[in-house]
Amino acid sequence: MRQLKSLSCQAFGKPLTHSFECELLSTDIRKVTGQAISPQTLRRLFGFLRSDFSPAVRTLNTLALYTGFTGWHGFLGKQARQEDTYRPLTLAEEAGLYLDFYKVDLRTEADMNYHNAARNMALRILFNPGLLAALAPALARHPVAQVYFFERFPFIDGLCGPYRRFLPLYLQKKGREAQLYGNNLLFLSAWLCGDLKEQQLFINRIRRLPLDESLHPFIIGRSIGSQLLYELEHGRGIDRLLAEAQRWQQHFLRREPGGVWQFPYFPFVLADYLNLAGYYEESHALLRPVMSTRRRFSIEPGYPEALQINWQLARHRAAPAGFLEWSSGSAPFEGLSPLFARFYRLQVALVRHRLLPAGRRKEKTAAEIRALVALTGFTRFGAGG
Repeated sequence: MRQLKSLSCQAFGKPLTHSFECELLSTDIRKVTGQAISPQTLRRLFGFLRSDFSPAVRTLNTLALYTGFTGWHGFLGKQARQEDTYRPLTLAEEAGLYLDFYKVDLRTEADMNYHNAARNMALRILFNPGLLAALAPALARHPVAQVYFFERFPFIDGLCGPYRRFLPLYLQKKGREAQLYGNNLLFLSAWLCGDLKEQQLFINRIRRLPLDESLHPFIIGRSIGSQLLYELEHGRGIDRLLAEAQRWQQHFLRREPGGVWQFPYFPFVLADYLNLAGYYEESHALLRPVMSTRRRFSIEPGYPEALQINWQLARHRAAPAGFLEWSSGSAPFEGLSPLFARFYRLQVALVRHRLLPAGRRKEKTAAEIRALVALTGFTRFGAGG
């Protein structure tokens, strides 16, 4: 059975590390075999749901067809002959494969095929602590991996976990933009973990690096956001920073996005920080010009969904009943990248908890907050924000 599951993952093209991937596997099985295995059955089979029942023969037969055998009996017959020759990769061998992937002569950053493959690699590495520890030092030194592992796929949910200790390795990369990128993520990590000493260290580095139009809007938004959180942490006003944010907002609204990616980077990322700080009206004002256009943005999957969550958070005070209705199901989180899904689930749960009256729903939301804090280490929100 373990061999059949392993071969199914090979046929799928990647290991199943997240429950939602069972839905994708179910769709792929139907396409390949013409037969159906429900996502729930796959979740039980691959251990995402606890189950005391053995899989049905029909399920095993379909999986065997999916993996290239004539059926379950055909699989059993060949397995007996092949079992002795099959050997899973060791951690070192798997790490070597991924390292070779990043050692390419990449001619253009607009290569979407490479980008999508890099996303799958990054997810596999980031959610496997052994691979992360083995690979991060080498990836931090390699120019392609610096872009396609650290910069394109920041692991926000991991900022207070093992991932955080590898970010300083990325700062081996020279250049103002790279230094701002790394130090802003480290500051956000310190803020989410409630580490005042590290906040001071990283904000000092950020302040020494000036902002100008040559920088990516994400970098500018994070830099202003870091300073905003730091000033509020020390009880100081942020009018100067809000005015600076408005100047940059006008600049980016005038500039037509181009290239492969078309997304409102600056208002999206700064709205993150304003929402974290509880400045929802200011976040709403920042996002309103973007959301009113109803444009479809070209960007890495998961970001349009995160933008919608930022928008709902920003305007929840104007329509609290609507926010509670919107946040009551799983739909708001469908499509979110696993790199930051818990980050946004926690923010939604915190606002939902504040809006709910005393009762079972409020208690359930409080339990969800505690579970998310335990999973992320975001102790900033340990007492409900």
